[in-house]
Order: sequence, then C-alpha cells, then structure tokens
Amino acid sequence: MDNNTHNFQNEDYYQDDSSGIITEVPFLAKSYLFLGLAMFVSGLVGLGLGKLTTYYPEIMMYAFYGGAIAVLITSFLININAYKRKSTTATLVAFIIYSIAMGAMISPVFIALSGDVLAISFGITALVFGGLALYGHFSKRDFFGFGAFITSLLFGGMIISLLNFLIFRSFELNYIIEMVFFGVFLGYVIIDSNRIKRLQLAGETSSSLAIMCAMQLYSDFIYIFLRIALIVLNSKSKK
Repeated sequence: MDNNTHNFQNEDYYQDDSSGIITEVPFLAKSYLFLGLAMFVSGLVGLGLGKLTTYYPEIMMYAFYGGAIAVLITSFLININAYKRKSTTATLVAFIIYSIAMGAMISPVFIALSGDVLAISFGITALVFGGLALYGHFSKRDFFGFGAFITSLLFGGMIISLLNFLIFRSFELNYIIEMVFFGVFLGYVIIDSNRIKRLQLAGETSSSLAIMCAMQLYSDFIYIFLRIALIVLNSKSKK
C-alpha cells in the first residue's frame, strides 16, 4: 500500500476543477463514488486474473509485482495532480489504472482463498470500514493531531519491522507489529472520512482531490480486508 497518501495534512485548499467533470456532484459523494468505482474495477480484475492463473499459473508473479509497481507510480501521479489541481481527466485515468493494478496485485488472494472466506471477509470489512467511516464523518472531534500520531506510529512500526526481519527474527514481535499496522489503518479510515467531510464543509469541489481522497480510503479498505481475510482463514483452519 502507498502509505504516503496519508500525509496530506495541509488545510489550505483551493477550489479548481477546470475539466468540468461531474463538478455538480457534492465533494463527499464524488469521493465515495470514486471509491466504489475502484472496488468494482479491482474486483473484476482480481477475479479475472484469479481464473486466468488457474490455466496459466506463471502469470501470478508478473501480476503481483507489476501491479505493485503500477500502484506506486499511479498513486504518486494522483497525489501530484490533486496537489497541483491538474486535469481531472488525467487524474481519473491514473485512478482507473491504479484500480486495475490493485486488482492485479491482490489477485493471488482470489486464488488462495475459497469463496466463503472471501465473502465473509468482505462482509466483515465492509461493516468495520462503514462503521469507522460513519464515526469519522459524524464526529465533532478534530483528528488532525491524531493523524500525525498514527502516521508516526506507522513509520516507527515499519522501522521495527525491518529490524525484526534483518536482526531479531521474532515471530511474536512480528505479530505485534502486524496488529499495530492493523490499528493504524483502522484509524486512517476515521481520519480520511473526517477529512472528506471537512473539505466539503469548506466548499471544496475539485474532482482531482476527491479522487485522491477515494484512493486513500481504498488503500485503507484493502489493507483491512487482507488482514481480516487472514484472521478468518486462520479461524476456519482451526475448526
């Protein structure tokens, strides 16, 4: 996941949507529409590649690594376009490629997990994600300071994880780090949904910025989904 997308802390926004694409749609609605688009595209790609690798298993590695590289590149482009208020069309194209790449990157999950595990995991993720997003939207709290804290926690966890991989090689420490990461992305859902609300209240209209916000939420959703899928899989294997 591209965690750098959560460093968008500056509140000095400018309204600009020169392309005119869906300008009339409220900012919050645009953000969640783009989120839904990403889920739909990634789901189709993931399922399609999952079926295809049944016949051509060698493409799985290319799909994963190619998807990961494309996700990093397109997420960077989306952030740059949102900051500089560049063409919404270019940002949307990058976002669609990002969604396709994300579907390719997670396609091994559609192969490794059975349909019931996928369905249960997606349902639980949707409930958790939806509940946290609603809390972030309706809460009257300011989560700006909280965002800085969990971003620091994320980078600290990444450093400890690297040290554990190179030096300590502790299974228990790795488990703790994974739980910290899980908590961090749960917190990001609250922060990102709260930011979308504040942007709309501030009169924001930029579709490029809405796409970036959708990408942030989508990266949160994917990480939470993968983590919950692993928990569900472990739970079923113990029965």
